[in-house]
Amino acid sequence: MTKDINSEFIDSREIKGAVKIYLRRDGIVEQEWGESNLEIDGEKIMKAKDLLGEMVGKKRVRIFVTTQDFSNMTPEGRKVAATKEANEYTIAVAVLIDSLAKKLLFNFFITMNKHILPIKGFTNKEEGIRWLKSMKEPQ
Repeated sequence: MTKDINSEFIDSREIKGAVKIYLRRDGIVEQEWGESNLEIDGEKIMKAKDLLGEMVGKKRVRIFVTTQDFSNMTPEGRKVAATKEANEYTIAVAVLIDSLAKKLLFNFFITMNKHILPIKGFTNKEEGIRWLKSMKEPQ
């Protein structure tokens, strides 16, 4: 999906074949994880974190995540995604859950890997964005 950088978004970056990152005017970041059958491993998570840090000037932000159908986070990717290092620039994460498969994977992810920050799944983007806006930066 291509987003109009001149309207709601003020910047975008991409790791080809992995993730597109969009900075919204309201300061929320949208991450769109790659193509179908993408393996999201620890290396991709850390590259996305580094790209995010460059984009936001190493400030902490709220992130809204979408994935393609049949994207798969590897066990190593799940562990890395839940670490302090991978979330260095993150306040909270909202994940779009738009299929049963994604709901099962999301529930497995948050059950198996204790996440250090608030993370919540949503079936509706607007609800997820509202929740993110309500999340305060930890002191």
